[in-house]
Amino acid sequence: MTIHWGLSTLKEMLPPSVLSEMRTAHTDPSYEYDVSRKETIPFYNGYNGDLVMEAGHVFRRVSRTRLREVLRKGLDIHWGTEVTGIAYGEDGIGETTLHSKGPDGMIASVKTDILIGADGPSSFVRRWLLGNELSKPKLSRYAIGTGIVKFDDPEVAKALRPAAYPLAMNSSLPSGFIFSASMS
Repeated sequence: MTIHWGLSTLKEMLPPSVLSEMRTAHTDPSYEYDVSRKETIPFYNGYNGDLVMEAGHVFRRVSRTRLREVLRKGLDIHWGTEVTGIAYGEDGIGETTLHSKGPDGMIASVKTDILIGADGPSSFVRRWLLGNELSKPKLSRYAIGTGIVKFDDPEVAKALRPAAYPLAMNSSLPSGFIFSASMS
């Protein structure tokens, strides 16, 4: 997974104790990102291999699993909980109350300053914010496949890395299929 356009916001939101552990979520914790410049990820034509563009961002390649481990430290996460209602404070801003039903059927209400809607394609949070019609999932004309290969020998992984950018490369076809390869 690549964190790019949201990286600066993530850095502003996270406490220093969590930021200091972000390196452990990198796909290759030994890779030294050059913080003095934007790095580029090459995009190739999937038919002929020609370089189409290089996307330049300040970004980090991370393992989704390891990123979750880093980000959830110090949080009380209730997995498998269904959101059943959301209410703002009296002034419409500030503290929000989240009503939920746990996997055991228990009903709970929690007051919070921040609500993150990470509840999937049939998101209650999205429906609450946008209404039923606008929140319906829509089919994308793109298909993205992910394959993860892990090498036990770091030297083998380094030898196979593309020269253009050692952590990832992408190619696409006009049909909308996108292929992304990354090394870890």
